[in-house]
Amino acid sequence: MINFAEIELQVDDAFKGLVCQPGLAGALCKYEAGGGKRRWQVAGIYAYEDKHNRLVIEALHSPANDTCAIRVYSEKGTTIHYARKVVGSVAALPSRLEEAAREFQLRLPTKLLDAKQLDLSAFDPHVVQALLPIPPPVMLAELKE
Repeated sequence: MINFAEIELQVDDAFKGLVCQPGLAGALCKYEAGGGKRRWQVAGIYAYEDKHNRLVIEALHSPANDTCAIRVYSEKGTTIHYARKVVGSVAALPSRLEEAAREFQLRLPTKLLDAKQLDLSAFDPHVVQALLPIPPPVMLAELKE
């Protein structure tokens, strides 16, 4: 059984691994969200490629399917760069997140915007929630394990 708390810990580990890389400390933001009719949950990391586009790595948990989809995508054009799933157990989650983190890091532009320049902490939490990354649709059945 996949537990979202374990997913959050793994995403935190990926964040810590990425943030220690030169130039990434101020550019990365973590986020969590959830909802939908089937009660999905997501934990992710993003960086602004420019003012209007973010590169995102996320772990989307679907408890109803006991599945976690791990994706790297650019919001602009909703281009998916990496997509895999983990079903039934978190055993494969660390290796999938490592693969995704490598893909995320490879796709980062050399010059990133400092996330502090785009700080949303002064906004109402509902506004911040609305400004989180917009993911492309996910079809769990089509993702490779």
